[in-house]
Amino acid sequence: MKVLVTGGAGFIGSNLIERLLNTEPNVEIVNLDSVNDYYDVNIKEYRLSKLEQIAQQHTDCKYIFVKGNLADKTLIDNLFNEYDFEIVVNLAAQAGVRYSIDHPDVYMESNIIGFFNILEACRHNPVEHLVYASSSSVYGTNKKVPYAVEDKVDNPVSLYAATKKSNELMAHSYAALYGIPCTGLRFFTVYGPWGRPDMSPMLFADAITAGRPINVFNHGDMIRDFTYIDDVVEGTLRVLDNPPSEGGVPYRLFNIGCSTPVKLMDFIAELENALGK
Repeated sequence: MKVLVTGGAGFIGSNLIERLLNTEPNVEIVNLDSVNDYYDVNIKEYRLSKLEQIAQQHTDCKYIFVKGNLADKTLIDNLFNEYDFEIVVNLAAQAGVRYSIDHPDVYMESNIIGFFNILEACRHNPVEHLVYASSSSVYGTNKKVPYAVEDKVDNPVSLYAATKKSNELMAHSYAALYGIPCTGLRFFTVYGPWGRPDMSPMLFADAITAGRPINVFNHGDMIRDFTYIDDVVEGTLRVLDNPPSEGGVPYRLFNIGCSTPVKLMDFIAELENALGK
């Protein structure tokens, strides 16, 4: 299996590559990541060094890291031409809802132009399956709970959410026009060891440990579906070699979540208990 994983220095991407190396014999993986400074680069460097160590333990596998930007069309085209990928997992994106308010241009470059480059590369270098990261944020102001992929997602409340909804529409059009099997995964608040420090579990734990106030919005009157990283990886792996193939457009969406939403204040209380503070 020849796989391109974009965003492989990220939280989900690095864990996915680790699982592939440990479980898939003779797998060939190209890890493309820009290693930007959206959050502490040292965390990303640690993940990459860990992957290199794991790859050395599996001599039957081939692992290559490429530092580069999704928006670099020439780079993307060259990678597809050189490695003849069978499966593409596009996890690279500019993440963060609030960050998009002050840095909208970064989201357009990575999430729109970058994803377009991936779609075009898959069009001209046919792949067996394109799996890409969407987000639970596409549900926006949807009041219906639990969320279902059939729900309307026409009311994004952030540019980040709008770019992810755009990815879903772009993928559907390429699946319809060119027959590219596409599966979108709407991830719900992923957490776990070496997770993103900009996510609420890390932010809250850091504040509690340091004795700083926690930023709680809407008076804490909200619920979140937290999903452990191993479950996210498992869900992603299950779709990799199962491209949509039944009649019509080869396209589908999945919610990848825990399905047991937690009240925010209960979550904070559990953190306080765990930290003993």
